[in-house]
Amino acid sequence: MRISFEAIYELILAALLMFSLTVDLPSDQARALDIFIYVLFVIDFTVRFFASDNKWKYIKNNPLELIAILPLGEIFRAARLVRLLKVLRLIVLFSRKHSPFDVFFSKYHIDRAVIIVGVLLFAASLSMRWIEPDFHTYEEALWWAIVTTTTVGYGDFIPVTTAGRIIASILMIVGIGLIGVVTGTVAAFFSRDNRTLPPEARHVQETLNRYPKITTREMDDMIASIEKWKERYKKEEDQSS
Repeated sequence: MRISFEAIYELILAALLMFSLTVDLPSDQARALDIFIYVLFVIDFTVRFFASDNKWKYIKNNPLELIAILPLGEIFRAARLVRLLKVLRLIVLFSRKHSPFDVFFSKYHIDRAVIIVGVLLFAASLSMRWIEPDFHTYEEALWWAIVTTTTVGYGDFIPVTTAGRIIASILMIVGIGLIGVVTGTVAAFFSRDNRTLPPEARHVQETLNRYPKITTREMDDMIASIEKWKERYKKEEDQSS
């Protein structure tokens, strides 16, 4: 399976964003990481903007991309606004057409599951922040929710109230089911081996793997590859007969 540079770049950028959202770094390190991510987004937007045929249409179809690069955090210096911009940039990555996230979620129909789990983590973290006396910040509550859902269970935060334990039980049950779904999906995604196929067949398969996000141009290229494959197969068949 071929992994493009763009896919690797977007995966790394998403990991950096999630790291900056969940890990409490010293102020100077956090600021350096935020500036680095912001510069990457500005470069990314600039390249995509100038590469597009219709630049106004690109901005109109991707308003979140433009908002995500506005230096609102530097202007207002509000902690909540900075965090909101980070979440917005993460949403931009996940919502891009033909991105590894978009293709993966669409092909294996797990986009709804991801949304449900995300909402559940957010609701559980927000609830535990106010229910549990030992959860002093939202970051601590979110860390606990992620650890509980993934069934890691470090034990650094333990719910002591009845409501908190009920929420913990729900997250554990969801986590057990989620592990099974993710394991099966990832195994199916990486188990496909098309290295023995002809180049034309690999191109067709890679295009079909992006369904339902295939463009008409990609369909035309796929049809051309099939015709080329057919001609080559016919020549090989004539030579062997």
